[in-house]
Amino acid sequence: MSSFSFSPFWPAAQPAGRGHPVWRLIAHIVFLVALTALLLYHGIQPYAPDTQAGDVSRRIFMGLAKAVWWIGGAMVLISSVRLFLIFERKPREARLLQDLVVSLIYLGTGLSLIAYVFNVPVGTLIATSGVFAIILGLALQSTLNDVCIAMNLGRPYSLGSTSSTS
Repeated sequence: MSSFSFSPFWPAAQPAGRGHPVWRLIAHIVFLVALTALLLYHGIQPYAPDTQAGDVSRRIFMGLAKAVWWIGGAMVLISSVRLFLIFERKPREARLLQDLVVSLIYLGTGLSLIAYVFNVPVGTLIATSGVFAIILGLALQSTLNDVCIAMNLGRPYSLGSTSSTS
């Protein structure tokens, strides 16, 4: 069996269990555009903090609608990363990089939700988490080094490979 080289754009060429990433991306874009149009039609700006004082049920609905909008935007970005960020001959590295970018998208979405839905300043949160990340990175430096070495040793050696020890 041969596969098509344009398989992301040809749904029949996809493996059975993986779904169709192009259709998923299109569905996420359509959902985000429809939700954006609906929110803007009703005068709700999902990218701006809510400053209106209204009844509690309206504020809860607006917060929920904005949260769904931000998560929908994140899903569009995640679908794009999963579809377009690929390395031809290095699937493990590609998946690791995709997961790293997706985690950054989730982090940005979470910070955006805190800032624009709950109207909480996130500057101090970012500064505190930066200091915590530096401390954690220094503490885990040797462990992460061992993990990276183990990832490279998991590959089989082929004919003509050389190895050196110091």
